[in-house]
Amino acid sequence: GSFQGYTRKEMEEKVIEMGGQPTSSVSSQTDFVIVGERAGSKLTRARELGIVTIDAIGWHELIMKGENHSE
Repeated sequence: GSFQGYTRKEMEEKVIEMGGQPTSSVSSQTDFVIVGERAGSKLTRARELGIVTIDAIGWHELIMKGENHSE
């Protein structure tokens, strides 16, 4: 999917900065999936596996927590 205001690269860089490891696939080893406006098969797979999904609001909250934690 896509997120207004963020490129995929920017999001991946932020996940890395916060200690995560972005991947291009969803598996049982995935901790969470960031879900954009046009989420497709990865959202379906995340739901099948019971993986937490994060929408635009959740993404923003996660970023804010990360930035506040690093100060």
